[in-house]
Amino acid sequence: MPRKVFISILGTGFYEECAYTKEIEEEEGKEQKPFTSTPTRFIQQASLEIVGANGWTEEDRVIIFLTKKARELNWNKTITERKRYGKDTPEPYKGLEAVLQEMNLKAQVEDKDIKDGMNKEEIWEVFQTIYDTLQEGDELHLDLTHSFRFLPMLLLVLGNYAKFLKGITIKNIVYGNYEARNAQNEAPIISLLPLASLQDWTFAAANYLQNGRATQLEELVNEELRPMLRNTKDINQDARTLNKYIKALVSR
Repeated sequence: MPRKVFISILGTGFYEECAYTKEIEEEEGKEQKPFTSTPTRFIQQASLEIVGANGWTEEDRVIIFLTKKARELNWNKTITERKRYGKDTPEPYKGLEAVLQEMNLKAQVEDKDIKDGMNKEEIWEVFQTIYDTLQEGDELHLDLTHSFRFLPMLLLVLGNYAKFLKGITIKNIVYGNYEARNAQNEAPIISLLPLASLQDWTFAAANYLQNGRATQLEELVNEELRPMLRNTKDINQDARTLNKYIKALVSR
């Protein structure tokens, strides 16, 4: 069984508490049921709840990447209070390290130092640090919420790079949209997995155009389109048309 790996980068902001929600499809062909997380300051806790990390094993990993400032302000379990920006009076505040310990996960939690990425050398060092944590065949769950500046692009490129060189599978890419919270103080978690899927389709199409090989396209049809085609409740005509087109390419 592949190792499950959750990767997130912790920011430095003073985070407010809210619950996060995500539409979860229980079974094919059935309506989606929203999942609501425990109220938390840290999107990492909500993301781990939503991907079911409470059911992971000792072989799995939760890896949080930290700059020096993020470690001091938002990670250390010794944190008990923190001042808001522009305020003199500290408020009760708990670091993410303590929050994850309280989740009692069986998966091993690791904290890894990364540079701030102030120049090209530091950016490549961040890339290598994250890449080196992945093993052959890992199942990767990415949280991009606090991945500011260049980091979202770095993580997406890194994921595709690791798919090719280490045979990993990207199972989740999520973003917690705190600014879109509702009157109940619930914020949506948005799935960005289609971005990774689009990359796969792009490379598969390029492989066919350059080399005349439709194998990758056929594999993507089997993996992504077949569930749509089996769902007779909501017939997706575009999926049916694309399926016929790929079959024609493969049979040539």
